[in-house]
Amino acid sequence: MSFPSFSSSASSADGDRPDFVVVDVETACSNVSSICQVGIVGFSSGVQTFEYETLVDPLDRFSSFNVRIHGITGDHIVGTPTFAGIHAAIDGHLAGRITVAHSYFDKGALGAACRIHR
Repeated sequence: MSFPSFSSSASSADGDRPDFVVVDVETACSNVSSICQVGIVGFSSGVQTFEYETLVDPLDRFSSFNVRIHGITGDHIVGTPTFAGIHAAIDGHLAGRITVAHSYFDKGALGAACRIHR
């Protein structure tokens, strides 16, 4: 996949941090906190600078509706960390950066998972 080049006034002073990050989450069921996958991609000056992706044990059930959307089942997440176990990594990628998501759903899911997993 290629992304268009663009210039941004949001570049950071240290040059190592992306101008923005894009985040996407998948949930196991209708509970918005049931994150079962997180993906984050960082960009600087229109160039991808990093990517982070992990499956997550949502500590919740998997609904057939959600599985049909993303294809992730309970078998896929056996042995994966919970949201609490990856929070520091997610925070490290998002903190202080402009964050872009497909919809408000991703922000709401991250907030709900933070509340549930303290």
